[in-house]
Amino acid sequence: MKYQTKAKAWITTYLKENTNQLLSNQELYELAKQEIGLTTIYRITEELEKNRIITSFIKNRIRYYQYNEAHEHLHMTCSECHKTIHLPNDLSVQIQKIIQKKCKIEVDIQKTFLNGICESCIYD
Repeated sequence: MKYQTKAKAWITTYLKENTNQLLSNQELYELAKQEIGLTTIYRITEELEKNRIITSFIKNRIRYYQYNEAHEHLHMTCSECHKTIHLPNDLSVQIQKIIQKKCKIEVDIQKTFLNGICESCIYD
């Protein structure tokens, strides 16, 4: 059994409990109220990703992390509130198949983002 530090446990738990958010190392550092060093956060996120506990996404040249859920789905990021929405699996698969058929492109739906405005922001 691998040793789990308090820092690793905190990062894993936080990402697991907040799957609607994508968080960068800097954001995790700020959320941890700077009790975990930024270098430690980089090391832990790298290890968690290597072990497939979390998944990373690069957006606007920044690497974001999310707890790795067992199923695949597309993500939509609201351009107003920056909330991440998980699209239903069946819809994600349909979109993936259409793109593959029409464009001859293999889409990695785990790392694909759509941008738009969420329902909450539309009606605010």
